[in-house]
Amino acid sequence: MPKRLLDHDDTASLGVSLNTDGKSLNNVGKLLTALRSGKDRNATRSAVIALERWFSERLCLGDLRGAAADADDAQKKYSEWFAKHYKIFTKRLCAVVAGETASDGKDANEENGDVDVDDAKTRVLAFAAAMECARSEHPGRLNNELYAAVLTAAVCGRSFGEELLGALASRYLIKTDVRFHTYAVVQRLAAAKPESTVVSRADLARNLYDVLSRTPAVFDDYAPSSATAAAKESADANPDEDGEDFEAMLGLMKGTHGETRRLGSDADDANDANPFGSAWCAGRAVGEIAGAEDAEEQNKKQKRSASKKPPKKRSAVSVAAERARAESRKTRDKWADGKRHRRSFQEAWLALLRQPFPSDVYRKVLLGLHKRVVPHMPNPVLLSDFFVRSIDRGGLDGMLALNGLFTLMTKHGLEYPRFYDRLYNLLDESAFHVSNRKGFFELLDIFLKSTALPAYLAAAFAKRLARLALAAPPAGAMTCVAFVHNLLRRHPGCAVLVHRGEDCSTVFHTDPFLENEPDPKKCDALKSSLWEMATLRDAHYFPQVTKLARTIAEKDLSDRVKTAELPVGEVCAANYASLLAEELGARVKTAATAYHRGGVAGLFRTPLMKACFPEENFSWTVDAVDA
Repeated sequence: MPKRLLDHDDTASLGVSLNTDGKSLNNVGKLLTALRSGKDRNATRSAVIALERWFSERLCLGDLRGAAADADDAQKKYSEWFAKHYKIFTKRLCAVVAGETASDGKDANEENGDVDVDDAKTRVLAFAAAMECARSEHPGRLNNELYAAVLTAAVCGRSFGEELLGALASRYLIKTDVRFHTYAVVQRLAAAKPESTVVSRADLARNLYDVLSRTPAVFDDYAPSSATAAAKESADANPDEDGEDFEAMLGLMKGTHGETRRLGSDADDANDANPFGSAWCAGRAVGEIAGAEDAEEQNKKQKRSASKKPPKKRSAVSVAAERARAESRKTRDKWADGKRHRRSFQEAWLALLRQPFPSDVYRKVLLGLHKRVVPHMPNPVLLSDFFVRSIDRGGLDGMLALNGLFTLMTKHGLEYPRFYDRLYNLLDESAFHVSNRKGFFELLDIFLKSTALPAYLAAAFAKRLARLALAAPPAGAMTCVAFVHNLLRRHPGCAVLVHRGEDCSTVFHTDPFLENEPDPKKCDALKSSLWEMATLRDAHYFPQVTKLARTIAEKDLSDRVKTAELPVGEVCAANYASLLAEELGARVKTAATAYHRGGVAGLFRTPLMKACFPEENFSWTVDAVDA
């Protein structure tokens, strides 16, 4: 007959007995079975809470550091037993965090493919227990190996979700020592062989990016309140929907009457004025807090029963923990070195950027790299290869990479040959339909502002933009016309594109401009003319485009005193909605009253339109409209 699995009541009773009766050591093995089965999530959480307190309290006392040389056999056997069960406990915590059962090694959610909210909370609780143990082994120091193991289990598991990521970002990544070791874990996992991870390389890259992007980039020039405030806003944005105080569960211990202990906001963190004073290992662990509470309860009982005021007794756990912290302060930790911290930050990002990303993550990286990563790197020029590869991809990826490359060129002295050739090739029809087109065209305007550009290059961009304007949407055509207007004003040598043929001495049978030539030197733009502007001026259906195009022919753009540049930033921000709202909101002084008594024969009289809208199906006569 199989053994009955422990339920929530069983684990709760075993946990209370374990933490109140020093002779109930056998309950440790029973509670570990609840972590192994993983069937009842309530029982698993209760077992995690009980074992977290018990192991943390004894770790602070130094039980893991081994028995003294003069200890008897019983103490040595206890030390061996404790080390063995502690190793099992941490291993099974990692299995819970990864979403696996230790017995079969399979994903707990593999069958239905859904992430249970209850199961996600169990993972968060197991992660918190591992973090408590990591700072309890030697108070004042963080066991980076245990932290690396539990973080690896989290990001390599198939159930890494927003709940675990939010807890990691709001409670732990705001701590300096945790951030330092996080960079080392990311660097190691990014360089790991594909077969050494459970998830695919793309999913692993996504998870690692989520962790790095949520890690505050704060170093020795850090204002501590910014990261803490950001973390609190992130935590407040996702309250528990079912009303359960899950934050309290993270520190819930039997005997504390449900008091809430908020991790990451310990009283020992009052030295946050020091940029590297906010460390996870500097705070008090669960076992130390529980031991202090028990000592306080004993002092209260003695005070009520004694006739005289007895002296307060301190908890043995607190005394041992403070002694260990004092010892750890004698040496300077690596994570407290600002320069080393920045180097780890840089190496983690460089290792991550060498990995294959999904398209959506790749674009998220490009959007924030120049703001959140480049300013904090010791040598930002190392990112130049990544930005160049992104520009070579073309399309939206190439446009987004311009931000980072521009930052490296203007602020960090990067010399990038053939930059304008690559920029020229990024200009195509897709530039008018991407979500980040405003930022792209604003950067393009900055790149083309210099009057030192050679005439052939300015003419090539003017001609390219003019050709794109013919098939662009109205907002895109207005942007192209504004660029052409400004280029002609900045570069008088390009005036030949407008005035060629005025004396009828030059007649083109074909346009000399080579539209598909990727090299602006060889596209023969200076041999051509801006006939596209005349076409837009005379035949475009949107009146604002014709109005803008008319300024190129009617004004002498070589006179920089009497002319002004068109605001490209305002024009490129337009879209169909804004243009329509502007037209509907305009005050009309006169309105057309012409009436076609014979009916409208057609809108665009071309063979193509007649083929698309045959007369037997589409009638434009007045009788048909009235009917």
